Amino acid sequence: MPTTLIVIAFGLLAAAVLGGLAWRWRVRRTLPRPLVIDDEAPEMKAARETARKHIGDFVALFREHPEDALIKWAFTTPRGTREYLDAKVLAIEGDALRVRLVSPPMSAEVEIERDRVVPLSDVADWVVTLPNGKRRGGYTTRVRFDLAKEEWGGLPDELIDEEKKFTDAP
Repeated sequence: MPTTLIVIAFGLLAAAVLGGLAWRWRVRRTLPRPLVIDDEAPEMKAARETARKHIGDFVALFREHPEDALIKWAFTTPRGTREYLDAKVLAIEGDALRVRLVSPPMSAEVEIERDRVVPLSDVADWVVTLPNGKRRGGYTTRVRFDLAKEEWGGLPDELIDEEKKFTDAP
């Protein structure tokens, strides 16, 4: 009887180990590698320039749909490092935006106020979600989708659905 229990225990252990190895192999094959994109890459610079060129569209869209507008703005840390932070737009105040940060700086040396005023000239990108779920703007995000397709040979299904939400149509 004890021999039978030992054989069963080893069988269960072997099944668990093999199952774990099979799961790890499958996950490694199905999850894409992390995507590293240089913010100073020509494509990203061009996307930021396009966003700045269309800042008037952002202002008009925000006035129509103020509930779901985000910006990405360039923040320079005390050490001179540039980070692009995401913020929800709360109001337009002349040539500036009253915003609430949704992504804090990655730099540990920095603590900044969550609610702040950002000059329109500092906006690096913007996106407004329309009532139909479509998104206008998001030029750097579109570049990320394109670079991900090149790097990964395509997008995972959930990112394909996200990419489809971006439009230039009114």
